[in-house]
Amino acid sequence: MPFNYMEHEQISGISVDVLQVLFEQKLPVPVEMMPWPRVYATALASFADIRKHRLVVAGLRAGWLSEQFKAAGIQIETVGSYQQGMDMLLKKRAQLWLSTDLEEQVLQARHPDAPSLAVVWRLMCSENYFGLSPGSDPALFAHLQKKYQQLSSSKQLMAVQQKWQSRLKLPLAYTPATGFYLQDADLLRCEPSSEAG
Repeated sequence: MPFNYMEHEQISGISVDVLQVLFEQKLPVPVEMMPWPRVYATALASFADIRKHRLVVAGLRAGWLSEQFKAAGIQIETVGSYQQGMDMLLKKRAQLWLSTDLEEQVLQARHPDAPSLAVVWRLMCSENYFGLSPGSDPALFAHLQKKYQQLSSSKQLMAVQQKWQSRLKLPLAYTPATGFYLQDADLLRCEPSSEAG
C-alpha cells in the first residue's frame, strides 16, 4: 500500500487507478501482482558491512529491494507485506527493514504509538513500473507509453493523487517528473546514494 496491494481480494492502489485511467476504465485483462526479479547493477559498499555483521534484513517477498540485496549475497527474511517487515523491526527480530519512503510513512501514520524509525541507508529512487506479459502486442506497449506521457500532464492523475491523499491522510503530491511522492519529503533523497541517510 498505497501503490499496489490486496483489498477485499482485489488488487487496489495508485498504480491500479493509473492503469484504469490509461485504459479509460476498461482494462483488457485483469491486473495481476507479480514479483519484480529486477536486479540493479549498483555497487554499494555497505552490502559488505551487512554481510560482515550478519544483520537480519526483513524484505518483501520477491520485492525489487529484496532481490537487489539477495543479488549482493545478503540473506533476506522475507515477509508478505511491508507491515510484517515493520513488525519484525519493531520486535527486534530484524536489524534492517527494506521499504519505500511512502510505505514507511503510511505505516508510521497508522501506528503513531510505535517508536519512530530512522532511515539508515538510502539506496535509490525507483519509479513505479507496469509490466506487460511476454508476447504482448508491441502496438499495445507503444499505445500505453504514449497515453501515459499524455496523462502525466493531465488532471486525471492529479485526481488519483487527490483520492489517495485523502485516503492516506498524508501530504501526497504528484508531478510528471517525480511521480507520486510525499510533499514533506526531501526530493533530493531520491538521488542514488550508498551513504547512510
